[in-house]
Amino acid sequence: MEYVKTQIRRIYRNRMILTGILTGWILIPLLIGLSETARNPDSANSSAFIAVLIMAAIPFAFFLHALINRANYKSSKYYKALGNLQLGDAETVEAAVNQEAAGHMIHSVRQFTLTNHWALIAQGMSFRARPLRDLVWVYMHITRTNFGARYYALMFAFADRRQIRVQFKNEDECLVMMRLISEVCPYVVVGYSPERLRSFRSASGAFTGDAILERWHQYPPVV
Repeated sequence: MEYVKTQIRRIYRNRMILTGILTGWILIPLLIGLSETARNPDSANSSAFIAVLIMAAIPFAFFLHALINRANYKSSKYYKALGNLQLGDAETVEAAVNQEAAGHMIHSVRQFTLTNHWALIAQGMSFRARPLRDLVWVYMHITRTNFGARYYALMFAFADRRQIRVQFKNEDECLVMMRLISEVCPYVVVGYSPERLRSFRSASGAFTGDAILERWHQYPPVV
């Protein structure tokens, strides 16, 4: 199973579609203008055509960038980021993630996949793979709008003080994922409180370096 390759190529396929549509949306009026100019040379406005052409060149450059990265996914920033996890080079991490996604998948909800050792996040136009041994805290975040709508997400906080927000459909999906994470990785702090937020920001309590290091020694390797 080529999970990493599939996810990265999906990102750049979506970007190609988006930038291709935007390029066409800009170029169509230009082509219409050129057709009108051919019929009526006196109406030509070269400066306007040049401006539109430059505008179209910008999304077209992003289209080419997406095309290149889709054809060679290992040149993308998402693939190179795998080599920054301090678990070996990108190819080693890719092999570990692919193996987990193929045979050790615990639960998958649209953009988020949980395996024995990995949190795999493929939402929007980004892809991130983080080892569960780096996860220190997970809690639910609810956004309420002025129109009464509610949006549910899980916040994943890691040992490097970074947080990743993952959107879910409803509260039940969030609760199921939090329960699974607490079972797979019992050392992760689950649930929100103002005290935990302060501890996380100040690297105190359950989020000190010693506490995280002790947890790492008890957690199995990921590669």
